[in-house]
Amino acid sequence: AAQAGDPAGARAALEAALGFQPTGVEALVALARLHRQAGDAPSEARVLGALARARPEDPSPRERLVTLALEQKSWAELATQSAALSEFRLLDRTLWERLAQACDLLGRGKDARRASQIARLLPR
Repeated sequence: AAQAGDPAGARAALEAALGFQPTGVEALVALARLHRQAGDAPSEARVLGALARARPEDPSPRERLVTLALEQKSWAELATQSAALSEFRLLDRTLWERLAQACDLLGRGKDARRASQIARLLPR
């Protein structure tokens, strides 16, 4: 349906498929992509969370969740996803730089404690 120019129909079909198999990785990946293309960050984050639970060995959904958390200034989510990613030790330099910038910004305000928690996750 998405290739036929009907992204809403494609999203509905993927949601229906996930009703039968909630951990269907292919459907989750496709649905996350459709939500991203539609600019629906909350729905994309919801689907990426399900994908991260379905494939805990794959860091890519959490990397995208970190980016979404930064864009939405969701510091609690940033800390949660960063902590989960720290176990992989696979974050690319750009993502670590963005995390460091977020920590710097947080450290200037009332969220200094949270900034120090996030900063501990950064490589030395």
